[in-house]
Amino acid sequence: MKHLNETGLLLALMRAALHQDWQAQLPWPAGCSTQKLEDLILRQSLVRMIYPVLKNQKGAAWAPLQQSMKRPYEKMIQLGVMQEYEIQALLDSFEQEGIDCMPIKGWITRTFYPDPLMRSMADLDVVIRQMDSGRMRTWMEARDYVYDDTEKGFHDGYWKLPFMYVELHQCATDRRSLPADEAAWVEQKEQGLWDPENLLPGKKHIYRMGMEDFYVHSLLHFRKHFTGSGVGIRFLADIYVFRQQRLPLDAARIRSQLEAVHMTAFARQMERVANACFDGTGTPALDRDAALVVDYLVSAGVHGGREVQRALQVQQRGQGTYLHNMPREMLRQCFPSAEVLHKRYPRLEKAPWLLPAYWAVRAVRIVAQERYKIGQARRSSSKKAYDQLREVYLAAGVLEK
Repeated sequence: MKHLNETGLLLALMRAALHQDWQAQLPWPAGCSTQKLEDLILRQSLVRMIYPVLKNQKGAAWAPLQQSMKRPYEKMIQLGVMQEYEIQALLDSFEQEGIDCMPIKGWITRTFYPDPLMRSMADLDVVIRQMDSGRMRTWMEARDYVYDDTEKGFHDGYWKLPFMYVELHQCATDRRSLPADEAAWVEQKEQGLWDPENLLPGKKHIYRMGMEDFYVHSLLHFRKHFTGSGVGIRFLADIYVFRQQRLPLDAARIRSQLEAVHMTAFARQMERVANACFDGTGTPALDRDAALVVDYLVSAGVHGGREVQRALQVQQRGQGTYLHNMPREMLRQCFPSAEVLHKRYPRLEKAPWLLPAYWAVRAVRIVAQERYKIGQARRSSSKKAYDQLREVYLAAGVLEK
């Protein structure tokens, strides 16, 4: 693994935190870099999770990290408390105003942790049953939220200083990146989101997915980012804490859903890697496949990265060969999808029939003025990066061995 000592120590700190072993004493590995470990903790958004363990470590080697992490931890706790208060107030307003809604992703996942504040959140994701963007914009702005006009398509985004960001969704799963058969299955399944059985106890308008559906939805979201721009190791912790709840789950329901979205191997591998990372005590010993997955997750950061994204774009979930996929990716970069063009040119929202003309203009411009973009596309990834990523996909169960 890259940064072997730092990654191993990061996993050990996470493991102690997830088991609430706050007094665990961890050895500082020889050659471990304080700066690299600090960078990993910050990039993975794990300050709130591991600082309670970190602050109790003994020895001079730990002192610089304890000192540098103290202030970020205090700021992140402040952010978390403010988020908890603001989100609950917003959900109470949905209930009072009779707006059917369903919080998803991090707001639910955080409840599986020993302390919800351990799990940081970048935003609140809420599905609105009858999503009317204009009506909801007026409603949100009346509550001091500012519409984010950079967001288009799958959700509407809203800012509220200093820390809040809310995404209002018209559906729970972004089906744009799914193959047609998976997208059709997800669309049909989500028609049952608003079943009265999914209402929270004592609520008339706040819904919550069944735990089987939530788990599969979480894995779909994980795979989307895993095969998108990359994603961090926190998703493994999410899987681990969910499985540790020992909930009375319908295993057959989960299995059938995973099969429908071709995710059985991915789920099995992620559960196995999560257990390898966080079961037991001390620094985990990972086999080759687990090490490949962990290295990929740690390298990507919690929100991925541009280098990972470029390699993933060529990989296209691992189908075909590098020589087959690279020309296709060059065409995609030079002639982006209709969705991308709609985001770039707002006029297309009102006049979608102009889309062929925009593609034609783009073709003429590239040939006449912007041929360098073809070269950029060619250089955006290498066969070596492609082959390495394929190994990760095989190890993760995205591809079958």
